[in-house]
Amino acid sequence: MVIAGSFLCGKLIWQYFPVYAAYMFDESLSHIFNKKIDRPRIFIHSIFLLIMVFMMLGFFRDVEKSHRWLFYLQYVATSACFFICSYVLSLTWNEDFEKWMAPVMKRTFVRKAKNFKASFTDTELATIFDMLIEYEFIEYDDFKIEKEKRLKFIDIFYNGRIPEAPEFILKMDHPQTHYFFEQLKIRSTIKLTSLCRIFSYEDGPIKSRALSASAARAKKNSGGPSNKERIDAIFDFTR
Repeated sequence: MVIAGSFLCGKLIWQYFPVYAAYMFDESLSHIFNKKIDRPRIFIHSIFLLIMVFMMLGFFRDVEKSHRWLFYLQYVATSACFFICSYVLSLTWNEDFEKWMAPVMKRTFVRKAKNFKASFTDTELATIFDMLIEYEFIEYDDFKIEKEKRLKFIDIFYNGRIPEAPEFILKMDHPQTHYFFEQLKIRSTIKLTSLCRIFSYEDGPIKSRALSASAARAKKNSGGPSNKERIDAIFDFTR
């Protein structure tokens, strides 16, 4: 165990001592330090090496006081822990580390702050999406894609995180879209501009100013959007 821990620590020091030296002497790190790979690798080592140290200290502290059967149990548990930790750390030196392990670790340990809060349940969000499909406000030719988009819709509004690009194409005019957005805002803290980052039109992005101006004209001229009853039905969760 001591040899394994020493080897792993030594390998980490051997790899990153030149980086430390270059940093201390104010040299460029770009050619020896790839932050997308090396930062996650150091982060993982800092966790698993610490676990290994504590396991080893606990084992040697109690080894003289333990009964024989307890000694064997501690030995097996500590050895298993060392094996698992060593295996995980060895994966960080593989070529595929950047492709799969670093993103998995980032998703596991890094929690993004919510962009907004919503009080919809996942069942209610599923109903909203299904009704949008039923009234043909959103359409998909492929059922597999529709299923994936349904999960994304629930995830976005349940977890309050705005996607990097619009995920859903609305088949609505400006007044309908504005009214639909207003219904979503009743039970959430999301802003109109943020909704325009979640939804789009087939011919391009939705612009909040044009949306508000068009909705105001529709309200003045005809009292509101067309198909208002259908949009209201989308948020009817009593059925």
